[in-house]
Amino acid sequence: MNHRPLIVAAIVVSLAGAIGCSDETADSVTKLTSEQLTDPQACKDCHPKHYREWSGSMHAYAADDPVFIAMNKRGQRETKGELGDFCIKCHAPMAVKLGATTDGLNVDELPRHLKGVTCIYCHSVTNIKDDHNAAIDISVDAILRGGLAKPLATGAHKMEYSALHDGGHLDSSKMCGTCHDIVTPRGLHIERTFKEWRDSLFSSEQLGKSSSCSSCHMHTDFGKAANVSGAEIRKVHAHDFPGVDLAVTEFPERATQRKHVQEDLDPTVLAQLCVEVTATTQTRVEVFLQNVSAGHSFPSGASADRRLWVELIASKGDKTIWSSGVVKDDEAVADKGPSVWLLRDTLRDKKYKEVHMFWEAEKTDSQLLPAPPKDTKTGPEAAETRKYRTYVLPSKPDSLKMRLRLRPIGLDVLNSLVKSGDLDPKHVKSHPTFDLAGGALNWTAAGAKEKTTPTGRKALCVPKLLVEGADDPLAGADPYTPGMSLKTKNGQVTVRLEKSDPAPPAEGKNTWTVKLHDPNGKALDGLSIEAGTWMPDHHHGSPIIGKSKALGGGRYEISPIELFMPGLWEITLGVSGKATSGIAIDDKVVFRFWVAE
Repeated sequence: MNHRPLIVAAIVVSLAGAIGCSDETADSVTKLTSEQLTDPQACKDCHPKHYREWSGSMHAYAADDPVFIAMNKRGQRETKGELGDFCIKCHAPMAVKLGATTDGLNVDELPRHLKGVTCIYCHSVTNIKDDHNAAIDISVDAILRGGLAKPLATGAHKMEYSALHDGGHLDSSKMCGTCHDIVTPRGLHIERTFKEWRDSLFSSEQLGKSSSCSSCHMHTDFGKAANVSGAEIRKVHAHDFPGVDLAVTEFPERATQRKHVQEDLDPTVLAQLCVEVTATTQTRVEVFLQNVSAGHSFPSGASADRRLWVELIASKGDKTIWSSGVVKDDEAVADKGPSVWLLRDTLRDKKYKEVHMFWEAEKTDSQLLPAPPKDTKTGPEAAETRKYRTYVLPSKPDSLKMRLRLRPIGLDVLNSLVKSGDLDPKHVKSHPTFDLAGGALNWTAAGAKEKTTPTGRKALCVPKLLVEGADDPLAGADPYTPGMSLKTKNGQVTVRLEKSDPAPPAEGKNTWTVKLHDPNGKALDGLSIEAGTWMPDHHHGSPIIGKSKALGGGRYEISPIELFMPGLWEITLGVSGKATSGIAIDDKVVFRFWVAE
């Protein structure tokens, strides 16, 4: 292939980096040509924050990822080239659009500005032709599409509003869906993130229920969208697109990207660990998992590559008496056998044998945590999305420790690519394993609470507080007022919300300061408070339980209160313990606040 025109283009667009914006007015910025706009460097001066975030994203890394390169190389070889642009049209779409590659086998030779999913590609989308396999129309006409109805005019390029780029419009998810839903040449739907979202409550048109892809994967902050004079301070969207995957080679913003991925994973799954109250020689343990914040199934995306599993360790004293899912960093969890609760898709060939490469697959077995369905009826019982696994232990433990662990790509998949000679073994060791905060549980009989599990058994369960919504899920929100007071359900305590940080309660982690007093107005010290959060419109909440710190005089600081998305939230404060006054208390109160986008 002759790359000379591309080399010339690379030289031309490299000049774009010299264009300054910081000291210019919006209408005096140098106009960029269509060729210059194909290079993300052209965006850097006017949009430094967006550029920095994008530069460390998996969009920017898409054509540099050694696993992608290895899988594409193997796939082209084993299908004798029949894959064509199947992979590369999502991993380096502008390179395909401009004829720089037809199959991705020359990806190492591509100019830097044509690698990955670039600024010009997303902001030039004009039409969605289908919901999978990069069925997108783009127009490289120097008009950049965005979500602002009235963008500030600038001389750098023309701008145009598009609902496909407006995160407040559900149509924006269609643009994401075309590359995040994949149907193989054999017709197998192997990646279904968009379909999962479309079938979920998150795609509902009703106020307070809907969330587009960008609502979760493009966090918002306040600032200037462009570094030009006259640009207003307003809400801007981050462009780092955290999901699950991370760069496994040296790449910009790696630490920041990992931090954001961890923050998004932590509240995703709510877990409950229960030990049945039984007098038999064996002990029945039940683990419940529920997807509470992913707007699609979990794990999603390349679900056949994902490995989500439960690690459970039972002990008596300091001796381990039983375990499941204990996997070393260099071990493949899929090799640990069926006793491990492993959630993923499994690809199978015609003979139902498991395969790792999508071009070999004829069918899929799916074991994922679903999102709340779109056709949910009134009442949380109709939105039951919990899954459970029962374990039988040889005897009753003194303690149980649980972790919920996630590998973006299973070591069995990576080792298969190493064995075929397509992947350097050093890249296997670079792949991360995440522990989800919502799945970290420690069980002791003293720290558990007797409950009836969803399977109808009496058991001692942790966490003690598992929020499942207030008594009236149709109730509206209360206006936030510092000093507002509510009585607990049984009337034992009055809870005064002295302060919320931030105020009013906002998306993200919140810290509250409350004061407790009894019916006679006497301050209550010596108690503990747990804070759980729930969205009645979505029938889910955060698995992160806030804990209290005593400040004295009946005052307590509670953190974190996790409100991970806009909408109506119910914040349940569970108050328990024996107060210094001698009163034994086990009661709760529910505050309701609307969190704005």
